[in-house]
Amino acid sequence: MTYTSKGGDSPAGVTAQHNNATAPKRTSTVYGVLALHISDLSMSPAIPTGVRVRVHLGRERWFDASTLQRLAHLTWPARFVEVEGDDTNAIREVVQYLDRARARQEAAEAAHVEHMARWGLGGVA
Repeated sequence: MTYTSKGGDSPAGVTAQHNNATAPKRTSTVYGVLALHISDLSMSPAIPTGVRVRVHLGRERWFDASTLQRLAHLTWPARFVEVEGDDTNAIREVVQYLDRARARQEAAEAAHVEHMARWGLGGVA
């Protein structure tokens, strides 16, 4: 998981501004990157497994829990998630939430596999 700042004096912000100024315009799925805007998550379709996702936060500074949950649910099958926006604190908040959600999901899947293996052996293991 990575994040990019579009503003400020940080090297990442300056690089992002430069890249945005010189990058060719392209649609959301060209080059295998699916672009999502945080305000359009309710309209977003399911993300295929293994796709790179770029989430644009825009000028948003805070997000409600349902938006973060929806984003985590949508990006779970993604191979790589990049978060970009104008506010570095908002970016950090979203990245941390996605990291925690991914860790919880992986732990739940591991527990489920262990449970199914135990009961698949007739409860002997």
